[in-house]
Amino acid sequence: MSKPELIVDGKNRLGESAMWHPREQKLYWVDVRAPAIYRLEADNRVNDGSCDRMGRFWAGTQHVTIREPHGSLYRLDPDQSVRKMFEGITVTNMVRFSPDDRTLYYADTYSDRMYAFDYSLADGAIANRRVFVDTSSHPGHPDGPAIDADGCLWNAEYGRAWCATRRRAGSTAPSRFR
Repeated sequence: MSKPELIVDGKNRLGESAMWHPREQKLYWVDVRAPAIYRLEADNRVNDGSCDRMGRFWAGTQHVTIREPHGSLYRLDPDQSVRKMFEGITVTNMVRFSPDDRTLYYADTYSDRMYAFDYSLADGAIANRRVFVDTSSHPGHPDGPAIDADGCLWNAEYGRAWCATRRRAGSTAPSRFR
């Protein structure tokens, strides 16, 4: 089980009634003894995610206002425990698994790279992160993914006229389609 993490030390005398405002992406609460109303602006938000075949939900975060590597990749297990699996991500996109369940793919959109991890379906472990595709040589950024029955990764690129990019695992030659 994950340990709770202190995100703000408000020194409240009697903090109560925490409420998340989804449209504003802010947490509100009151200190009834002060009295005072507080608001916490979330630094990170979840951007993209996917479930593996064992029911674990994988999702990545990004900073809400700056494009620096403050995001992380998390795993939510069926027992509701959350684990930070990797950090130092700018904008997580494209969290997907290979058909043989041996590779986890994700993109860090503004670093212009798609990555692959070795993946263990049995325990959800990841290892051996490596660049799968570097898209920094052209405009556009890796974004929305799909993996077809042949194990080819299709990826729409944000900010570019390309519809999709199809790459076979292990191939270094890209195929582009408009």
